[in-house]
Amino acid sequence: MAESILHFGGITLRVNGTGFARLTLFSLDRVQSLVLGPITMATSPGFEPVRICNFKQQRTLYRIETTVIDEYMKINRIVMWVKPTETNYPAARNA
Repeated sequence: MAESILHFGGITLRVNGTGFARLTLFSLDRVQSLVLGPITMATSPGFEPVRICNFKQQRTLYRIETTVIDEYMKINRIVMWVKPTETNYPAARNA
């Protein structure tokens, strides 16, 4: 599955903190990116927010960051929704 093309469908976070958490997905070489909606953090949120995305890559990098100085976060759980879609990139046709 390491070389498969994957569909990243969403992310669920259990996060405590103050301020907003901004989520960004990047392709392997950071050529493509997708910014997801921010998550409003609280010290006792009572739920795990979900952010839906539609990102299709071989691998991806998730960046989770705060947006203002002196904000903080504690991430307790990350669930990534991933599904394999193709086994490899299409081969070039010889003409």
